[in-house]
Amino acid sequence: MTLINYASFIKCTLLFAQMLAEVFGEKAETQCFYDAVNVILSLQSPNGGFPAWEPQRAFRWLEKFNPTEFFEDVLIEREYAECTSSAIQALVLFKKWHPNYRRKEIESSISRALKYIEDVQEPDGSWYGSWGICYTYGTWFAVEGLVACGKTYQNSSTLRKACQFLLSKQLPDGGWGESYHSSSKKIYTNLEGNKSNLVQTSWALLSLIDAGQAEIDPTPIHRGIRLLINFQERDGDFPQQGVRSLEAHCSKDLIGFSDATQNFIDLAGHLSLASIQSPEHWSDPADAAPFSSSTTSSTDNSHGWAAAVLATAMNGAGYSGAAQKMAAAETGP
Repeated sequence: MTLINYASFIKCTLLFAQMLAEVFGEKAETQCFYDAVNVILSLQSPNGGFPAWEPQRAFRWLEKFNPTEFFEDVLIEREYAECTSSAIQALVLFKKWHPNYRRKEIESSISRALKYIEDVQEPDGSWYGSWGICYTYGTWFAVEGLVACGKTYQNSSTLRKACQFLLSKQLPDGGWGESYHSSSKKIYTNLEGNKSNLVQTSWALLSLIDAGQAEIDPTPIHRGIRLLINFQERDGDFPQQGVRSLEAHCSKDLIGFSDATQNFIDLAGHLSLASIQSPEHWSDPADAAPFSSSTTSSTDNSHGWAAAVLATAMNGAGYSGAAQKMAAAETGP
């Protein structure tokens, strides 16, 4: 289990602990949260970043002895923007409800992790993502970490640069589509034919919504939401599209569980966002927007993963009607 998963589980459990016991069952013991936070704090590197599995113990030059030809950075542990953001979000949420436990250490950890995320931002405003494709994915996580620390479009030049990066990659149809070649080339690469990917479009939209882009100019967000709505199938589902994460290289049926968990938490957090209004000519986007005539089968179990991301973005932008229709298709009658 990577730190992305681990921190997401902590966030889920913390949120469940605030809900009715008759709905979600017995709450986790407080000591369990303390133990979990102890683990997170123990993983932080001297530079403020967080690795995926264990504390960094070796030197980078050991990678010169990497015997594989297709795996990079596998001999030693290193820090990741995604893991660091996940740790920040879990610690911030924990501190909110357990303010007295190791408070100074947690605040110091969050501060150092925040500085790490700001320091590793690319010159173009993006972050390299190692657990998904690629700069879109890394930027999504980094933005969420910054926002969890109270950063906004107005008070953070880092967030403003992130928004500028994402806007510069938006395609003419309103979506985003990044190729897995970005991971190896270390430069943002569009999908062949400049096609949009619905999941990556949702990642970009979530980043822009959280960063406060809507307060500056909501038009790019509306364009992305329009694309999502127009691709929705008649049964409320969305078509599965290509490779979204590194896990998908291993098996086409493997669902990116860490992302699904993250998106569930995002969905809970975005349900209350109603500040972004739909265009006036969309009195009811769920009914008025045209649906895709795609006849793609909805039996692929990985559709649910894509639908979860899409519902999150659509709820975040105020399009709850379309998201509810999609949710009904997921849960069934």
